Formats: sequence, structure tokens, C-alpha cells
Amino acid sequence: MLDQNSYIKKYQENMTPLMAACLNRSFKTLTLLLEAQADVNAKDGYQDTSLIYLCREKYVVNAQEDEDKNNQTLKIPKFCLDQLISKGADINVKGRDGMTALMHCARNGNSTFIQVLEANNVNMKLQCNEGRTALIYATQYQSEECVSCIYYLINNSDVNARDAEGDTALMHSIKYKNERVFMFLVKKSDINIQNNQRMTALMLAVQTEEKKYVAELLNHGPLLNLQNKDGDTALILATRNGEENKKDIFKLLCEAKGIELNTQNKQGETALIVAARNLNKTFVEDLISKGAHRFMTDKDRKSALDHATQSKSELKGDTEIGEQIMEMLKKKKINK
Repeated sequence: MLDQNSYIKKYQENMTPLMAACLNRSFKTLTLLLEAQADVNAKDGYQDTSLIYLCREKYVVNAQEDEDKNNQTLKIPKFCLDQLISKGADINVKGRDGMTALMHCARNGNSTFIQVLEANNVNMKLQCNEGRTALIYATQYQSEECVSCIYYLINNSDVNARDAEGDTALMHSIKYKNERVFMFLVKKSDINIQNNQRMTALMLAVQTEEKKYVAELLNHGPLLNLQNKDGDTALILATRNGEENKKDIFKLLCEAKGIELNTQNKQGETALIVAARNLNKTFVEDLISKGAHRFMTDKDRKSALDHATQSKSELKGDTEIGEQIMEMLKKKKINK
């Protein structure tokens, strides 16, 4: 663990009075320093500039509060920002961890600062050391302010930019269950991009077990049969989740036009084999009725019936469901 005193020393290394003024939101001190021609682009030990000091602090400055004539405190940060930019502050410079002022604003939900930076032609496509753009940072929080940030970032950002894990802003909105942002991004994003694990937005939505995300993605015509690094499709993942209370997601996929029921993953498993092993009667019944092949085998040469038989034998207590599934797998046809 980094020694706290060492951290503070490094943090303060090369900190200029102008940086301190930004950190403390001291408009009068900042103005005096700028009049004295302080170096607005000087960097501290972490490569942060005065502008980054100002933008990385979290405070909300919205229109309603700006109208409050008695609350000058909330206006001060914006005054400081305007002054720094007017004196030539580099708005695209990268500081600690490759973070720009815009990225800090997006992470903090500071839409007012983003509007100012946008008006000064900030580069919204820059990525930090982890590959995240300002847009990606804005998707990770569910506050009203972050939703406002998305509105200002979306048009000039690379909506399909990927971070170090290969995740896009859309994928982050799914992972963080940020529904409002997701609904906004899904209309503008490439929903078929696969991350480093070869997961698509649809696969991630299945894993979050949120039916509304899956349903919305299906409305935008995704490639249904893409496979992740393990060879699993969205349908296999839905089957693997396997709980009866998640059956709505499974049914959405099972009934989607163009879905391939018999795709095998790297272990040779199909959705039916997974459902049979989990003794999920509803899933087995639906898959067979839709035309899933009952006699395909995995890499161990085990069929769905073999897996159901084994799972039933290992099951303690009531084995009725196992017997019913085995009977389904033996029948020539299931009438529904």
C-alpha cells in the first residue's frame, strides 16, 4: 500500500499557487495570479494542470442554481474555468492516468463545465490510459447530472470507442444498469461490437438478467448467434442462468427470428444440453418444441438425455422433474 505521506508529497510536488487557487475555488486569488501571468499550463508531479485541478473536483453548477442571485459560491468554479481558458489553458492536455479535464467533468456529472469545454472545441474522442472516453465515464453513474452530460457528449464523441477491456459506452451502461443512458445510447451505437471476451451488448444484457435491456436490443436487430470466447451464444448464456424466474429473457431469445438453437460452444454444449443438465423443465420443453436437436453430443459424447440422467441421479429429494425431462428427451415430438 502506498504510504500516505509519500502520496501527499507526490500530490503536492510542483503544485503551483494557481493550482491551489483552483483546488480551493478562490476566484480572487486565481484572477490575481493570472494577471501576474502565472503559467496556466504548468504541471504537478502527476502531470495535472490547473484546469484539471478545477475540473476534477465534484460540485454541481446547474441552471436553476445559477439563477439564485444570493448563491455566488456556485458561480465561482465556472468563472474560474472561463478565466483559465481565456488565458490559454490547454483543454485537451492529459494528466494523471491520462485523464483530461473533460473526463473529470463527465465522471463528476458537471454538465455546465462540459458545455463550456464543448464551446471551446474540446476533443471528446480522447481516451485515458484505460481507454475510456469522457462518454464512457458519464455512463457509469445514474445521477441526473450524468444523463445531462451524455446529451452534450453524444454528438461529438466516438460512441463506439472501446476501453482497455474492449467495452463501449453502451456496454458500460448495461453493466452499471444505467437504464436512461442505455436507452439513449442503444439508438446510436453499434450493438454487435464484441469486447475482449467476445461478449456483445446482448450477451451482457442477458447476464444482467434485465428483460427490458434484452427486449430493447432485440428491437434493434442484433446478430443473435455471435459467440463469446467460450463459444457461448446469448441463448446459451440465458439457458445457463437457468432460473425459472428468468425465463422471460430465455423466451425472448428462443422466439427471436433467426436464432440458432443448436449452436455448440467450445465444450460442445448446446442450449438444450445446458438446460437438461440444469434440469430446467421449461427451457427443455421450449427448446424441443422449437426444433432443438435432442441427440447432439458434447465433447464428452454426452447428449442432453445423458446429462439429465446424471443430474437426476445426483439430485437429492424430489426427482420428479428429472424424470419428466428425461421423458421429454425420449419422445419423438412435444405438443404445445
